Amino acid sequence: MQKGSSGYGFNLHSEKSRPGQFIRAVNGVSVKDMQHSEVVAAIKAGGEETSLLVVDAETEEFFKMCDVLPTEEYLSGTTHTFALSF
Repeated sequence: MQKGSSGYGFNLHSEKSRPGQFIRAVNGVSVKDMQHSEVVAAIKAGGEETSLLVVDAETEEFFKMCDVLPTEEYLSGTTHTFALSF
């Protein structure tokens, strides 16, 4: 994303009671265990351009079930695949 004259054009909310989408990486760095203020700081540190890895609730649950941290490698297909056993 590129920063415009009024910022990036979104507000970041931390509402645990209303799950939906989750930021899991900022500029390729995991933010999964960071506090809200730390994630905001990481986004701001990106300067005029930043990248976010955002997952929806279903994807978040899938990665939790697999005990895997979502990363950009899963999007590009450069990581190994894995199988689930039920």
